[in-house]
Amino acid sequence: MLDLFKWAGLTVLGAAIVVAAGYGMKQLFGVLIGYLAFKVRRQEEEADKHRLEEVRSNFAKELEQRRSEFAGQLEEKKSELGRMAARVQHDLQREVIRAELQIRSLHRIYPTLGKKLHMAVGGIGDGSAVMEQPPNYEGMSQDELLKVADTYKLSEADRNHLVRKIGSNQHEATELLHKYRRAKLLEDGNHKRIDAYNYVLIKRLYLSDAVLAKCDALNTLLISIYVEAKMWIWKGTDHATLKKMMAENGQAIKVLKEIDMQMRGELQPKD
Repeated sequence: MLDLFKWAGLTVLGAAIVVAAGYGMKQLFGVLIGYLAFKVRRQEEEADKHRLEEVRSNFAKELEQRRSEFAGQLEEKKSELGRMAARVQHDLQREVIRAELQIRSLHRIYPTLGKKLHMAVGGIGDGSAVMEQPPNYEGMSQDELLKVADTYKLSEADRNHLVRKIGSNQHEATELLHKYRRAKLLEDGNHKRIDAYNYVLIKRLYLSDAVLAKCDALNTLLISIYVEAKMWIWKGTDHATLKKMMAENGQAIKVLKEIDMQMRGELQPKD
Protein backbone atom coordinates (compact mmCIF):
# COMPACT_ATOMS: atom_id res chain seq x y z
CA MET A 1 0.00 0.00 0.00
CA LEU A 2 2.81 2.28 0.84
CA ASP A 3 4.41 1.64 -2.55
CA LEU A 4 1.13 2.29 -4.17
CA PHE A 5 0.87 5.64 -2.44
CA LYS A 6 4.43 6.50 -3.44
CA TRP A 7 3.76 5.66 -7.05
CA ALA A 8 0.58 7.69 -7.04
CA GLY A 9 2.42 10.64 -5.47
CA LEU A 10 5.14 10.46 -7.98
CA THR A 11 2.65 10.26 -10.75
CA VAL A 12 0.85 13.33 -9.52
CA LEU A 13 4.15 15.09 -8.99
CA GLY A 14 5.29 14.11 -12.46
CA ALA A 15 2.04 15.26 -13.91
CA ALA A 16 2.36 18.48 -12.03
CA ILE A 17 5.92 18.88 -13.24
CA VAL A 18 4.84 18.14 -16.79
CA VAL A 19 2.01 20.61 -16.50
CA ALA A 20 4.32 23.17 -15.02
CA ALA A 21 6.93 22.46 -17.62
CA GLY A 22 4.37 22.74 -20.37
CA TYR A 23 3.19 26.03 -19.01
CA GLY A 24 6.76 27.30 -18.82
CA MET A 25 7.54 26.24 -22.36
CA LYS A 26 4.49 28.06 -23.51
CA GLN A 27 5.61 31.17 -21.72
CA LEU A 28 9.12 30.71 -23.08
CA PHE A 29 7.80 30.18 -26.54
CA GLY A 30 5.76 33.36 -26.23
CA VAL A 31 8.83 35.24 -25.08
CA LEU A 32 10.85 33.87 -27.98
CA ILE A 33 8.14 34.85 -30.44
CA GLY A 34 8.03 38.35 -28.98
CA TYR A 35 11.81 38.62 -29.09
CA LEU A 36 11.92 37.46 -32.69
CA ALA A 37 9.20 39.94 -33.63
CA PHE A 38 11.16 42.69 -31.90
CA LYS A 39 14.33 41.71 -33.76
CA VAL A 40 12.44 41.68 -37.05
CA ARG A 41 11.03 45.13 -36.36
CA ARG A 42 14.45 46.42 -35.42
CA GLN A 43 15.93 44.95 -38.57
CA GLU A 44 13.13 46.47 -40.65
CA GLU A 45 13.67 49.81 -38.95
CA GLU A 46 17.39 49.55 -39.54
CA ALA A 47 16.74 48.59 -43.18
CA ASP A 48 14.29 51.49 -43.56
CA LYS A 49 16.81 53.82 -41.96
CA HIS A 50 19.54 52.52 -44.25
CA ARG A 51 17.33 52.90 -47.30
CA LEU A 52 16.39 56.43 -46.19
CA GLU A 53 20.05 57.31 -45.75
CA GLU A 54 20.78 55.81 -49.15
CA VAL A 55 17.93 57.78 -50.73
CA ARG A 56 19.18 60.95 -49.04
CA SER A 57 22.71 60.24 -50.19
CA ASN A 58 21.62 59.53 -53.76
CA PHE A 59 19.42 62.64 -53.77
CA ALA A 60 22.30 64.75 -52.48
CA LYS A 61 24.63 63.31 -55.12
CA GLU A 62 22.09 63.86 -57.90
CA LEU A 63 21.39 67.38 -56.62
CA GLU A 64 25.10 68.14 -56.60
CA GLN A 65 25.48 66.67 -60.07
CA ARG A 66 22.53 68.72 -61.35
CA ARG A 67 23.93 71.82 -59.66
CA SER A 68 27.31 71.18 -61.28
CA GLU A 69 25.71 70.60 -64.69
CA PHE A 70 23.60 73.75 -64.32
CA ALA A 71 26.67 75.76 -63.30
CA GLY A 72 28.52 74.41 -66.34
CA GLN A 73 25.60 75.24 -68.63
CA LEU A 74 25.32 78.69 -67.06
CA GLU A 75 29.01 79.35 -67.68
CA GLU A 76 28.64 78.10 -71.25
CA LYS A 77 25.65 80.40 -71.81
CA LYS A 78 27.57 83.31 -70.29
CA SER A 79 30.46 82.58 -72.63
CA GLU A 80 28.09 82.31 -75.60
CA LEU A 81 26.39 85.58 -74.66
CA GLY A 82 29.81 87.18 -74.33
CA ARG A 83 30.77 85.98 -77.79
CA MET A 84 27.44 87.15 -79.21
CA ALA A 85 27.86 90.56 -77.54
CA ALA A 86 31.36 90.82 -79.01
CA ARG A 87 30.05 89.95 -82.47
CA VAL A 88 27.19 92.43 -82.17
CA GLN A 89 29.58 95.12 -81.00
CA HIS A 90 31.93 94.32 -83.87
CA ASP A 91 29.06 94.38 -86.39
CA LEU A 92 27.80 97.70 -85.00
CA GLN A 93 31.26 99.22 -85.17
CA ARG A 94 31.63 97.95 -88.73
CA GLU A 95 28.24 99.42 -89.70
CA VAL A 96 29.15 102.74 -88.10
CA ILE A 97 32.44 102.81 -89.98
CA ARG A 98 30.68 101.82 -93.19
CA ALA A 99 28.07 104.54 -92.69
CA GLU A 100 30.80 107.12 -92.02
CA LEU A 101 32.68 106.04 -95.14
CA GLN A 102 29.47 106.17 -97.17
CA ILE A 103 28.66 109.67 -95.91
CA ARG A 104 32.21 110.78 -96.73
CA SER A 105 31.90 109.23 -100.17
CA LEU A 106 28.53 110.92 -100.73
CA HIS A 107 30.03 114.26 -99.77
CA ARG A 108 32.39 113.78 -102.71
CA ILE A 109 29.99 112.08 -105.12
CA TYR A 110 26.75 114.05 -104.73
CA PRO A 111 28.17 117.50 -105.50
CA THR A 112 29.82 116.16 -108.66
CA LEU A 113 26.67 114.25 -109.63
CA GLY A 114 24.50 117.32 -109.06
CA LYS A 115 26.76 119.43 -111.26
CA LYS A 116 26.75 116.88 -114.08
CA LEU A 117 22.97 116.47 -113.95
CA HIS A 118 22.42 120.24 -114.06
CA MET A 119 24.72 120.52 -117.05
CA ALA A 120 22.87 117.68 -118.81
CA VAL A 121 19.41 119.18 -118.23
CA GLY A 122 20.64 122.62 -119.23
CA GLY A 123 22.38 121.31 -122.35
CA ILE A 124 19.38 119.31 -123.59
CA GLY A 125 17.16 122.26 -122.71
CA ASP A 126 19.31 124.67 -124.76
CA GLY A 127 19.17 122.38 -127.78
CA SER A 128 15.40 121.92 -127.54
CA ALA A 129 14.41 125.49 -126.64
CA VAL A 130 11.38 126.00 -128.91
CA MET A 131 10.69 129.52 -127.66
CA GLU A 132 14.30 130.68 -127.87
CA GLN A 133 15.08 133.87 -129.78
CA PRO A 134 17.91 132.79 -132.15
CA PRO A 135 20.81 135.09 -133.12
CA ASN A 136 20.21 137.43 -136.03
CA TYR A 137 22.41 136.43 -138.98
CA GLU A 138 20.69 138.70 -141.49
CA GLY A 139 22.99 141.09 -143.33
CA MET A 140 26.14 139.15 -142.52
CA SER A 141 28.63 138.45 -145.28
CA GLN A 142 29.60 134.99 -146.45
CA ASP A 143 32.88 135.14 -144.57
CA GLU A 144 31.10 136.23 -141.40
CA LEU A 145 28.53 133.43 -141.74
CA LEU A 146 31.26 130.84 -142.35
CA LYS A 147 33.20 132.15 -139.37
CA VAL A 148 30.12 131.59 -137.20
CA ALA A 149 29.59 128.16 -138.79
CA ASP A 150 33.16 127.15 -137.95
CA THR A 151 32.35 127.53 -134.24
CA TYR A 152 29.80 124.73 -134.66
CA LYS A 153 32.47 122.34 -135.98
CA LEU A 154 30.56 121.31 -139.08
CA SER A 155 31.57 118.38 -141.20
CA GLU A 156 33.04 119.19 -144.60
CA ALA A 157 29.83 118.13 -146.33
CA ASP A 158 27.66 120.37 -144.09
CA ARG A 159 30.03 123.31 -144.56
CA ASN A 160 29.96 122.95 -148.35
CA HIS A 161 26.17 122.71 -148.23
CA LEU A 162 26.05 125.98 -146.25
CA VAL A 163 28.40 127.68 -148.71
CA ARG A 164 26.07 126.73 -151.58
CA LYS A 165 23.07 128.03 -149.67
CA ILE A 166 24.82 131.32 -148.95
CA GLY A 167 25.56 131.72 -152.66
CA SER A 168 22.01 130.90 -153.74
CA ASN A 169 19.65 132.09 -150.97
CA GLN A 170 20.83 134.18 -148.04
CA HIS A 171 17.62 133.63 -146.01
CA GLU A 172 17.76 129.84 -146.38
CA ALA A 173 21.45 129.98 -145.47
CA THR A 174 20.69 131.76 -142.18
CA GLU A 175 17.89 129.26 -141.42
CA LEU A 176 20.30 126.42 -142.08
CA LEU A 177 22.87 128.04 -139.81
CA HIS A 178 20.22 128.24 -137.07
CA LYS A 179 19.66 124.48 -137.45
CA TYR A 180 23.38 123.77 -137.25
CA ARG A 181 23.54 125.87 -134.11
CA ARG A 182 20.61 124.09 -132.43
CA ALA A 183 21.99 120.70 -133.49
CA LYS A 184 25.36 121.56 -132.00
CA LEU A 185 23.75 122.67 -128.73
CA LEU A 186 21.63 119.51 -128.68
CA GLU A 187 24.57 117.19 -129.30
CA ASP A 188 26.62 118.97 -126.66
CA GLY A 189 23.70 118.52 -124.26
CA ASN A 190 23.42 114.83 -125.13
CA HIS A 191 27.13 114.33 -124.48
CA LYS A 192 26.60 115.93 -121.07
CA ARG A 193 23.65 113.59 -120.46
CA ILE A 194 25.79 110.57 -121.36
CA ASP A 195 28.59 111.81 -119.10
CA ALA A 196 26.18 112.34 -116.20
CA TYR A 197 24.52 108.95 -116.56
CA ASN A 198 27.85 107.15 -116.93
CA TYR A 199 28.83 108.76 -113.64
CA VAL A 200 25.59 107.44 -112.11
CA LEU A 201 26.40 103.92 -113.34
CA ILE A 202 29.96 104.05 -112.03
CA LYS A 203 28.89 105.34 -108.59
CA ARG A 204 25.58 103.46 -108.33
CA LEU A 205 26.82 101.34 -105.38
CA TYR A 206 27.17 104.51 -103.32
CA LEU A 207 23.83 106.07 -104.34
CA SER A 208 20.65 105.57 -102.38
CA ASP A 209 17.76 103.77 -104.07
CA ALA A 210 15.77 107.01 -104.16
CA VAL A 211 18.52 109.00 -105.90
CA LEU A 212 19.25 106.17 -108.31
CA ALA A 213 15.57 105.79 -109.29
CA LYS A 214 15.21 109.52 -109.92
CA CYS A 215 18.41 109.59 -111.99
CA ASP A 216 17.05 106.76 -114.13
CA ALA A 217 13.78 108.66 -114.60
CA LEU A 218 15.64 111.85 -115.51
CA ASN A 219 17.83 110.07 -118.04
CA THR A 220 14.75 108.54 -119.72
CA LEU A 221 13.15 111.99 -119.97
CA LEU A 222 16.29 113.56 -121.47
CA ILE A 223 16.60 110.81 -124.09
CA SER A 224 12.99 111.38 -125.14
CA ILE A 225 13.56 115.14 -125.38
CA TYR A 226 16.76 114.60 -127.39
CA VAL A 227 15.05 112.37 -129.97
CA GLU A 228 12.06 114.70 -130.34
CA ALA A 229 14.29 117.81 -130.56
CA LYS A 230 16.45 116.23 -133.24
CA MET A 231 13.37 115.46 -135.34
CA TRP A 232 12.13 119.03 -134.80
CA ILE A 233 15.43 120.59 -135.89
CA TRP A 234 15.88 118.68 -139.16
CA LYS A 235 12.42 117.59 -140.21
CA GLY A 236 10.03 119.82 -138.31
CA THR A 237 7.18 118.45 -136.26
CA ASP A 238 3.57 119.06 -135.30
CA HIS A 239 2.30 121.29 -132.54
CA ALA A 240 1.37 118.36 -130.26
CA THR A 241 4.93 116.99 -130.34
CA LEU A 242 6.40 120.42 -129.63
CA LYS A 243 4.00 120.81 -126.71
CA LYS A 244 4.99 117.36 -125.40
CA MET A 245 8.69 118.24 -125.70
CA MET A 246 8.17 121.46 -123.76
CA ALA A 247 6.25 119.59 -121.05
CA GLU A 248 9.04 117.02 -120.77
CA ASN A 249 11.59 119.80 -120.33
CA GLY A 250 9.51 121.11 -117.45
CA GLN A 251 9.24 117.63 -115.99
CA ALA A 252 13.02 117.15 -116.26
CA ILE A 253 13.60 120.35 -114.29
CA LYS A 254 11.15 119.14 -111.64
CA VAL A 255 12.88 115.75 -111.31
CA LEU A 256 16.25 117.51 -111.11
CA LYS A 257 14.99 119.60 -108.18
CA GLU A 258 13.74 116.42 -106.47
CA ILE A 259 17.17 114.85 -106.87
CA ASP A 260 18.80 117.96 -105.38
CA MET A 261 16.47 117.81 -102.37
CA GLN A 262 17.02 114.08 -101.90
CA MET A 263 20.81 114.39 -102.02
CA ARG A 264 20.77 117.39 -99.69
CA GLY A 265 18.63 115.46 -97.20
CA GLU A 266 20.98 112.46 -97.27
CA LEU A 267 24.04 114.65 -96.75
CA GLN A 268 22.39 116.32 -93.77
CA PRO A 269 20.48 113.49 -92.03
CA LYS A 270 18.11 114.36 -89.22
CA ASP A 271 18.99 113.24 -85.68
